Amino acid sequence: MPRFAALVLTALLALPLTGCLKSKDAITLNKDGSGTIVSSYVVELGKLRELMQMYAMMQGQDPEQVADIDNADLPNGAAPAWFKAGAAKTKGYAITDAVEEIEENRRTTTVSATFTSLEAAARGGAFFASTVTLSRVEKSKKAPDGAWKLTVRNALSGGGQADAMGGMDPATALPMVEGQLGKLSIKLSMTVPTKILDHNGVKAETKNEVSWSVDYDKIVEGKDVTMSIVFEAAKDLKLKPFTYAPDMMALARRAMNKPPKPKAKKGEEKKKAEPTKTSDEKKPEPKKDEKAPEKKADTPTSGG
Repeated sequence: MPRFAALVLTALLALPLTGCLKSKDAITLNKDGSGTIVSSYVVELGKLRELMQMYAMMQGQDPEQVADIDNADLPNGAAPAWFKAGAAKTKGYAITDAVEEIEENRRTTTVSATFTSLEAAARGGAFFASTVTLSRVEKSKKAPDGAWKLTVRNALSGGGQADAMGGMDPATALPMVEGQLGKLSIKLSMTVPTKILDHNGVKAETKNEVSWSVDYDKIVEGKDVTMSIVFEAAKDLKLKPFTYAPDMMALARRAMNKPPKPKAKKGEEKKKAEPTKTSDEKKPEPKKDEKAPEKKADTPTSGG
């Protein structure tokens, strides 16, 4: 039971899919390989609490302890601090804005970032629990200069991700928690700098953008959760092939631990250590070998 519970936790809590979650990513890729990404994660805290109580029971713990946890203290694998920590360790990936809001029973996290390459964004944690691959496509009549193919494979697709979870396909655990994840929604939009040649999503009419939408039913039915897009290569297109797969067990630990506290900037600690002078403080007395300035006598005035 403990091993199975750990695998269920990895499959459900390690992802940005905790408690009836809606996630949305909007990515723009430039010709030089740089770009921007804006992500949002919405969690229904009541559903998250139910999921945590189920896990507590699997571990032989009292589920009522979870009921006493304040909303602000519930685990958050998508907390802004986690993204900032990932960016701090990754060259070429930077967080420009990250905020978290809790309104009633809903928690929304929004993260904006820039990257110098898609690989840097992936390594920094921008794609969370998805495996990302950028590969070169050979020349063809349709693409005389060749093409590039980008695939984003969510961890709930199973397969390769199951190998990282002790052989368990995450999707097999979902029917156990349909009440908590029945409204699961994953959305992604990708804008590329050249003509789109192929895709398995929905293409925009006015620009080089493709969007995808995956819900709970598609995952449980075993449908493909891999999002792919093929776009033209160009001489001024500066891209490099790569494949990045996230560490699922690390994400599981992250989902259950408190996010790291931001480090103080240089000079802040020293500034805090030094007491601030106030007007009430006494001026230092002159040293013994220093003579105090003599007070001049009043100059007499002539009588009238």
